[in-house]
Amino acid sequence: MTTSTVHDRIVEACVLFLIVFTPFAFGTVEPWSEAVAEIVILGMVVTWLIGNLRNWELRFELPAGWLPAALFLALLVFQAVLPGWSLDPGSTRRLALKLGAVAAFFLVCANTYRSRSQFRRASWAMIAAGTIISIFGVVQRVTWNGRFYWIGPEAPGTAVYTFGPFTNRAHFAGLVVAVLPVALVVLLTRRRDATQRTAVQGWAARFRRWNSKDSSARSLIPFLILIMAGAALASGSRGAIVTLGAVLLAILALDQDRDLGRAHHHGGSVDRWGRPLRHHRAPPDRDRTPRRRLPSSRVAGCGGDVVERGARRRLRPRIVRRRLSAIPHAPSPGRDVARRE
Repeated sequence: MTTSTVHDRIVEACVLFLIVFTPFAFGTVEPWSEAVAEIVILGMVVTWLIGNLRNWELRFELPAGWLPAALFLALLVFQAVLPGWSLDPGSTRRLALKLGAVAAFFLVCANTYRSRSQFRRASWAMIAAGTIISIFGVVQRVTWNGRFYWIGPEAPGTAVYTFGPFTNRAHFAGLVVAVLPVALVVLLTRRRDATQRTAVQGWAARFRRWNSKDSSARSLIPFLILIMAGAALASGSRGAIVTLGAVLLAILALDQDRDLGRAHHHGGSVDRWGRPLRHHRAPPDRDRTPRRRLPSSRVAGCGGDVVERGARRRLRPRIVRRRLSAIPHAPSPGRDVARRE
């Protein structure tokens, strides 16, 4: 294990800790929880700097949107330092420190997360934390006794305005806004099976495939999204409900576009719901199917003309009658039999 890998592992461990700690610590709205988060972010920055300065050089990339964020942070610093620029300098300094820590967190993550495995671990940590908080919020709403975690501090409001570890249900809506799109991306970027899915397959076949040995952990994501969606509806937050509707519409739209693209790629057609249809081979047309040509035979009384046996039966009497009428002195089969008698 190289030195850079050790530094990256430490930074990643700090990120996973913050993903789990910040929502469960009452949404990190109290001074002690903010201090813990800022100390962990400071450790991330120091570790990242040590890993980059081991060769006496500092290389980093600025993420997208860094210029507006830098201008906003500069405005906060001016308001916190210069007298007369803020009505409450203490609150301005606290907010500037908090947003500066968030900016440092994103800068370190943008220069540390490079591989798919890192993104996968962070995504699953966010999905797991969101699902656990959703279940906990519903259970606490049902068994509400006026305290967080049933034994913690008393809630400032009633059960209607709190949900889970958050003092305000709007904070849970912010968590849903962050987690549900991540779960959607993980769900839509999974690899499809080689077997073609058609509209004929029922729910029983899909459940058997989902419960098979080849199914991965991503098959649980729709169930986890359903849990978080139910918690969003139970919280009563309008922001969470709007986010839930937007995510569900995005799932339907992207899945339909993917099915349409797959059908057009394979040259197939789709049904009214946009799902590819299985094409069955049409029955052969008897009129256009080439028949096996049998040995030809001569028809009596036709003057040596040849009529193939593979020709159509309904046209054969007409051909024979036409051939007989074309020969005026052709002997009749009935007359020949009478003469022989």
